[in-house]
Amino acid sequence: MAPTTQDVFFTLLSLLAFAYLLLRQITSRDRELRNDTEHQYSPIPDGWIRLIQLTPDHGDKQAPVRCRLVDYCLSDTEQGTHPYEALSYVWGVQGPDGPKEDLHCQNGYLHIMRNLEAALKRLRYRSVDRLLWVDSVCINQMDVDERASQVLMMAKIYAHASRVLVWLEETSSDGASTTDSGRGLEELRVLGGRRFESRVEGNNTSDDGRQAIRSLLSRSWFQRIWVGLKMGLLGLLDIVSLTCGFDM
Repeated sequence: MAPTTQDVFFTLLSLLAFAYLLLRQITSRDRELRNDTEHQYSPIPDGWIRLIQLTPDHGDKQAPVRCRLVDYCLSDTEQGTHPYEALSYVWGVQGPDGPKEDLHCQNGYLHIMRNLEAALKRLRYRSVDRLLWVDSVCINQMDVDERASQVLMMAKIYAHASRVLVWLEETSSDGASTTDSGRGLEELRVLGGRRFESRVEGNNTSDDGRQAIRSLLSRSWFQRIWVGLKMGLLGLLDIVSLTCGFDM
């Protein structure tokens, strides 16, 4: 029996409905991948901070940096350290002319400085998330009141982190600064590990060792006015640097 006009109509309607649902799924997935809307911050209560839940790279070191921003209560200071790491780094050139990259969040993107993107690419794990506190992302920089209150909490944020990571920025591809930085760190370890009496008696660091230390300390992170304060707050520093070939 030949299909009736009504049968053809309902068949076409079903096909159109299926095509519509399929198109919505494709569009939604494409929008999620592109994150073509800017992330909108939500207010956080007093005593709370935001953290970056950094997505793993699954072996693709050049994959775009993705994360989730999560709210976290820091008011319980009796807990001691908390399960996040705090990142200290140099922001880089600010303003509209500064080089920026996109950080893809759960509901949009944030513009971040290129130096921070390099740090996050280096710091993300291969297969599990990593929980970080990064001032330029975890604080809504457009909210003056929030920024002021969060800055007042920075001593507590660094003091209660499970570890503090220091990003010394990317090095040149010639490898010279990489070698100097590695040796500079090693020289500082040796000097710091000597007994006080031996340091008073004399400094046996070679000329090459002194040059390596000078090269390390010439990096922009050590020039920051905040570093003196942070160094006094941090119980444990973890020095990391992309392409330097060393992690501590």
